[in-house]
Amino acid sequence: MQASSGLRGVSATGRASRPLQRRAAPSARVAASANGAIETAAGSGYDQYADCWDTSVVVDIDGEEVRFFHAVKKGVHRVFVDHPWFLAKVWGKTGARLYGSRSGADYADNHARFNLFCRAAIEASRALPFGAGEDVAFVANDWHAALLPVLLKARFLDVYQPRGEFVNAKAALCIHNIAFQGRFWPETFGDLGLPESSRARFAFTDGYDRVFTETEPLADDDTALGVPGTYPKLNWLKAGMLAADKVLTVSPNYAAEIAADPSGGVELDDVIRAVGGAEGIVNGMDLEEWDPAFDKYLPLPGVAAVVKFSAPLAHLITGGADYIMVPSRFEPCGLIQLHAMHPAAPAAAAAAPKPATAAPAAPASAAPAAGAAAADGAASADGAAGKAAPAPISAAGRPRRP
Repeated sequence: MQASSGLRGVSATGRASRPLQRRAAPSARVAASANGAIETAAGSGYDQYADCWDTSVVVDIDGEEVRFFHAVKKGVHRVFVDHPWFLAKVWGKTGARLYGSRSGADYADNHARFNLFCRAAIEASRALPFGAGEDVAFVANDWHAALLPVLLKARFLDVYQPRGEFVNAKAALCIHNIAFQGRFWPETFGDLGLPESSRARFAFTDGYDRVFTETEPLADDDTALGVPGTYPKLNWLKAGMLAADKVLTVSPNYAAEIAADPSGGVELDDVIRAVGGAEGIVNGMDLEEWDPAFDKYLPLPGVAAVVKFSAPLAHLITGGADYIMVPSRFEPCGLIQLHAMHPAAPAAAAAAPKPATAAPAAPASAAPAAGAAAADGAASADGAAGKAAPAPISAAGRPRRP
């Protein structure tokens, strides 16, 4: 199957396609099977994505009308799920909130929003003219897409494969940060459209009397975290791991850490061990995007104090720095140091084992050859920027959040 150039002009239904500004969000990547050469990345539709177009394909998902927008970037089809449940959460061009109005105050309907997203990602594979069809491999990223393998797999008697659909499809679940698990109250299970036989896959308990939504948020000065006790929850990440054909994460070191104990696995270490562990694959990065010689964000004039994440400012700091200090108490992989090693040299603070993406220091007389492999196969600072990275700074501990 050849890659499409994007749908423009008049669609097969006779409707003129229209551009839409969108912002990327959690994704469910789709890779074709051996009889195709297409790769698709599906995301929920938000603002700030100016170069995608309405495919005019509409599907009905449990009574909700869902549309798909489409763009092709570097040979990859990018599909965006268009539905008011996503668009209604946008706060203008610079203030979009993907999961909640702030940290510790998630949207109360996130379980319904991301259930719809997972179902739409599956349907996109067979509904879109450039889709891979039903013989496909899905890669679901984090809890937001973790329902996809649950919906798909036959062995848990869930939705698609028991009906004879997607019978050859496979699903992998990739964990970027295991601290974020998608914990919900048990009564939300009824909104997922799953058979009762699936409930056990989600079963979980924790010590929090809230799920930290906008209706029961974590206050800025709240350190007690409510009434002590044991509270039943649904855990989407747990269910996704149990249903997936393969569990992945963002570095070999992190794969070992999250399986080692309840602290590293944030109470899911036993589940990871039960499914045979996670395979760690070091994060990649776009070398062209982070090359100061071609960086579209450089120079960035008039920078003032910024107290939120800003992609242009991140490029400015990384592109202009000789050293990047990373004071994080834990890093699943560390895109910051990957970015830093391209134009600069990182000084990473990390708990044992050493970070997968920060090259160790080497004396000037014994510096490795350009492009030599660092820990876990990451390119060394010497190979990336002609500089040797300083030794990682040891720091212990990590936060545990719901």
